[in-house]
Amino acid sequence: MKFSINFPRCTISGLPTSCKKFFHNNEEIYFIGSVNFLYEYDGYTPVDYSDEKLKSILFKEKEKSPLYIEGTFIIIINDFKSVIVANDFFGRFRLFYTRDKDTVYFDTDIQELIEISPEKSELHSRVFDLKGYMPRGYTQYSKIYKTFGGEAALFKPGEDKLLPLFEPGTVGVGKGTYKEFKDIVDKTFPFYFCKNRPNVIEFSGGLDSFLLVLFAKKHRYPVSLVTGRLLNPSLDQNKFDVINSLKKAFQVNVPLKLVDIDLQLGEDYFCDGKLALLRRNMPCERHSGVLQLKVASEISESFKDPIAVNGQNADSIICLGPSEKLNFSLSFRGILSGIKGFISRLFLLDRYCRFVDTNKETSLTKLKEYLSGKRLIGIPKNRIEFLLGINLFSNGYLPIITKKSDIDESFLTHLIGCYYQPYENFSVSDSLYLSKLQFFLNSGDHRVVLATHELYSLDVVLPYSSIAMFRFFANCKRGFQFAINGKKYLQRYVREENDLIEKVVSPKNFPIR
Repeated sequence: MKFSINFPRCTISGLPTSCKKFFHNNEEIYFIGSVNFLYEYDGYTPVDYSDEKLKSILFKEKEKSPLYIEGTFIIIINDFKSVIVANDFFGRFRLFYTRDKDTVYFDTDIQELIEISPEKSELHSRVFDLKGYMPRGYTQYSKIYKTFGGEAALFKPGEDKLLPLFEPGTVGVGKGTYKEFKDIVDKTFPFYFCKNRPNVIEFSGGLDSFLLVLFAKKHRYPVSLVTGRLLNPSLDQNKFDVINSLKKAFQVNVPLKLVDIDLQLGEDYFCDGKLALLRRNMPCERHSGVLQLKVASEISESFKDPIAVNGQNADSIICLGPSEKLNFSLSFRGILSGIKGFISRLFLLDRYCRFVDTNKETSLTKLKEYLSGKRLIGIPKNRIEFLLGINLFSNGYLPIITKKSDIDESFLTHLIGCYYQPYENFSVSDSLYLSKLQFFLNSGDHRVVLATHELYSLDVVLPYSSIAMFRFFANCKRGFQFAINGKKYLQRYVREENDLIEKVVSPKNFPIR
């Protein structure tokens, strides 16, 4: 079998390639890793801009939707005997493919494949016209197929088939299942809090941030609450969210500080493209990952010592001191991705899980051995935090348990350089990134920094810190059934923690959206 990448905006192992590149080597990875590829593909002159600057240009001058320019990854794996082509949960492009005898062609534009496979199916076309959708995996052309986010296509000699990135099971509802869930949550939440500095929770009043507050009270962690208040009269939903946050903060008897954010004067913090995302009429809770950056910057000024800001949607612990500034360009993409998706590139986790070991001393050793073979598998530049178990940007990877003694600065520099060099020069922003990593490694605690996730784009946000929690999620049935069960588990957990707030966690207050 031969496989052809039929579009120019792709990379192989981080290096630009020409179109129609055939590959035969084992584990060659093709993915779209930069907005620059999109910019050049659309006919614009190549420029030496960062991705964030290009996003602003594309939105402001070219009227490209932020959704168009965010999330562009396609991955292809060749293991000699078969090929798996998949879109991750963030990918905005749908990958089309067709077979011509012993060659399979891939493209993000169906028109490019029509010449190869001109046969059109009238049946599929009528279904599309009448019902407004196509059967999953099909297009109106009988020999051209496509993958959806979170799906893959498997190619073997004489066999093509669509498959999910993992096979979901069902969520149990018995006492044993809830006990497993409760035990994992109890072990997970302590890692959200720094023991050697004040903790501040970016509080939306949602179920996940509310649960963080309850756990802090239970274990007597001193916490403060903050939320963003948008000074924009058109954002009525934000006013509702702020009132809701104030009510729930009052019910748990923890003061809530409001940080005013004037979108009209916010260009010191957000470029035009980011402002556009905030101007969409969405609840504060939905874009609090972006707002957290502004909130964290504001509240850091009121503390003499560094603080830890815990954000439920940003899924990160951002450590700030009075003199420190956030690098918005570096952080922005990952935080948006954390809001939008489940576990990206889940079909690669079978490789990654080999690094996660109950013996924490061996986890990083396995990782080092793997990397020493230079088998770096197509991970975008902002995803390094997964490999270190330090989730600064919330991209939903299974954390690796590490200790500060396991990693020295030279190894960090080498590791980060491996991922940054194919895209851009190792710069000042990387130094800031390295300093943040060093804080966690030198904080005196053995830490596992956790992530929360919007499972399948539903507002079910649950934290995990271990293989056990991942396996619990992996056995969840896809769709609303898990959303409902997941909510019930969290609601039950909260009620057991504090019977007085039962009304706060009722389904009415936490609807399945």
